[in-house]
Amino acid sequence: MRLQWPRRSRKMITSFLLGLWLCTPPASWADELVFSSIEKTPITLLAERLLSRAYRELGYTIRLVFMPSRRALMVANSGRVDGELFRVAGVERAFPNLIAVPYPLIRGRLVVVTLDQTLTDWSPALLARSVVGVRRGIIVAERATQGMQTILFNDFGQMLDLLKAGRIDVGLVSEVEGVSSMTAAQEAQVTILKRPVSTFTLYHYLNHKHRGLVQPLADILRRLNETGEFRAIVKAAQSP
Repeated sequence: MRLQWPRRSRKMITSFLLGLWLCTPPASWADELVFSSIEKTPITLLAERLLSRAYRELGYTIRLVFMPSRRALMVANSGRVDGELFRVAGVERAFPNLIAVPYPLIRGRLVVVTLDQTLTDWSPALLARSVVGVRRGIIVAERATQGMQTILFNDFGQMLDLLKAGRIDVGLVSEVEGVSSMTAAQEAQVTILKRPVSTFTLYHYLNHKHRGLVQPLADILRRLNETGEFRAIVKAAQSP
């Protein structure tokens, strides 16, 4: 008989192991860089592919460590990992040990999702009269809903539960280069309004101890974009 740990116990064990990992000395592998990121999604996997290609030219492999949004920033800022996978511009004002690589990694859109099939388009009035689900720690969504009635969720499975229970009317979801934060199975359950709430640009961040990599990496990102190699990676990620 297979033992099933209660969900609360699993979360406590996960938090303990993460805390233990953070208390150990940083890894000393010269050819590997470790970046914090929020939960694994199609977008984070796309960014990982793009950065893996870029860092290869500098002689590095990369590895992601997933954790809650604000903790990911704090750990990257502390230097326990080498940086943050991606964020919108400006987070360095609150986390001064982080340096944005000065070339956009990916550009995206913030879109509205709902279970109401009668809704066909987003408008400011729609959000103003709705209870809006916002993923915790997603700065572009928090900015777009300032002054509105919101409920925070931790992942898109929870967002779907809130929609089905009627606790939120709509949710905000980011997508980049045609790749959604949600899985295909999650997307199939909702209606996605075509017009975006806003557009945004995401940048890769390095801890200041790697400041020497910032400009070389920006130059590589620019070249891979201009030659079309990044577009090929994005297109492959869009394939079923």
